[in-house]
Amino acid sequence: MLVLGVDAPGAGNHERHDMAVTREYHAALPAAVRDHLTCRVVDVLTPIRQKHTIEGLVMGLE
Repeated sequence: MLVLGVDAPGAGNHERHDMAVTREYHAALPAAVRDHLTCRVVDVLTPIRQKHTIEGLVMGLE
């Protein structure tokens, strides 16, 4: 599952997230997108544990 959020310029929330993309994907993005993307560029993606719960994604799970 991919959950993608948008952070307004200057909001500073990017420090709370650990977004990563592969080198191949990053290279395929248009320069205008790469210039505005704050993320780590890695060779291989690894699972991450989010730092918060998104209620809509866990509702009904028991």
